[in-house]
Amino acid sequence: MRILNIIASVNPKGGGVIAWVLQFSKTAISFGHSVDILSMDAHNAKWINNYPVPVYTVGNTAKGYYSNKLVPWLINNANNYDLIIIHGLWRYSSYGAWRALNQLNTPYFVYTHGMLDPWFKENYPVKHAGKSIYWPLTDYKVLRDAQGVIFTAKQEQIKAKKSFLMYKTRNEYVCPIGIEDPENNGLD
Repeated sequence: MRILNIIASVNPKGGGVIAWVLQFSKTAISFGHSVDILSMDAHNAKWINNYPVPVYTVGNTAKGYYSNKLVPWLINNANNYDLIIIHGLWRYSSYGAWRALNQLNTPYFVYTHGMLDPWFKENYPVKHAGKSIYWPLTDYKVLRDAQGVIFTAKQEQIKAKKSFLMYKTRNEYVCPIGIEDPENNGLD
């Protein structure tokens, strides 16, 4: 199976999401699957060359928040993959992927990585108010049209429905995160 992971950045300093993507990719490869990563990193980002998984970059503008090459790349390459997973929300990488894949009627999954937890709503109300404006225009559509939405825990899946109005998904799955120790991540 050919798998494409879409993420805003593969910079290891970004934390948990890329750590999970890397661990998932290495595990999938060990089972005989082919795995690629598509990111909005600059083509010359220093962390790209050390990855044990092929990384395609589409460059970025606006400090990593947008790439005008993301949608065309996906339109030209999405049919090369059997499974496409969008990792995370609140970045153009998720909305841009939706724009391309929705045009192609290509099924995809979204792994939320905890980004719909109402904890943010309660602890950062101003930030949540901004996301509430963004939500119906972008990420609501990303989740609504996904073949499935993946959560890290059952409790996260339950709580996600309370984060924003207009919450709708087709299928929901729970896939716990298992991460290696940082010294074993292969990025030395």
